[in-house]
Amino acid sequence: MFPSHLDDGLKLLTQPDLLAWRNKLFNMLKKPSLQAIVAFGAVAQKAVQLWDTKGKVPVFETYHPSYHSGGAAGEKKMLTDWNRVVKELRKIVTPDEGASTKKPLYGATFTEADYAAIPRMDLPFGLPDWFGNDAFFRKKGGMNSVSRPSPDDHHTLTWKAPQFS
Repeated sequence: MFPSHLDDGLKLLTQPDLLAWRNKLFNMLKKPSLQAIVAFGAVAQKAVQLWDTKGKVPVFETYHPSYHSGGAAGEKKMLTDWNRVVKELRKIVTPDEGASTKKPLYGATFTEADYAAIPRMDLPFGLPDWFGNDAFFRKKGGMNSVSRPSPDDHHTLTWKAPQFS
């Protein structure tokens, strides 16, 4: 999705074939153990709203992680809303064995402690060890190690690898 084409993306969600396919997928994922749904951003929120058989599973709508409106004030607004969702989820979602529900909430801005590497088991086999962890890039003042070319060709993503010595 491209933020400048949000309205087009939202319209696509209602196309009958896409709607039926997505709802079938959601229904396959809906198990008795499903305790909550978090919809990050307008597209996810609309997709969940259009899911006609979600039942009574609580749905939490919040900002997408790429939300960048309003600079520092927008970041604070997003993190404040994420804290709202985290507090509610802590009341209803059974934590994984050994996991803590007492970790601190987000502050007014992101800190390095707010980031986590993608677990290796969630990545395809064979990727280099650095893939899925942008900490090296943020140390240099970057936001993340993935970018699109300019002008955007709509199909290329570039990952920057750490510099090895």
